[in-house]
Amino acid sequence: MFFKDKTQQEVDQLTEEETQPKGVEKAAVQDDVASIEKPSAQNNLEPFIDDEEIPEYYSNILGVRTGPYDVELVFGLNHPTRGPKALVRVRTSQKHFQAIGDTIARILKEQEPAS
Repeated sequence: MFFKDKTQQEVDQLTEEETQPKGVEKAAVQDDVASIEKPSAQNNLEPFIDDEEIPEYYSNILGVRTGPYDVELVFGLNHPTRGPKALVRVRTSQKHFQAIGDTIARILKEQEPAS
């Protein structure tokens, strides 16, 4: 994680420049969605993300909140006897959210059986 030593309030107050990985052009960061969806031997995120540090969750519910500049996604688990529980909150820009949505729509379309 990029901001392990910061509180949520400190992360919320970071400027766009402070949230960019060091040594990476802004355009390269915006293209990360495309690099994630294409399996390759050398993924563009490898220099920044250690797989052992990424927590993994199973989610069967999703809450979405939008603001004028960003989107908040809350992934959770709805257990039949214990009820819903939030697991992880992801915040992103409106533009990145649109890119994610476009990518998901394209992948789903590719997965449709030919008719």
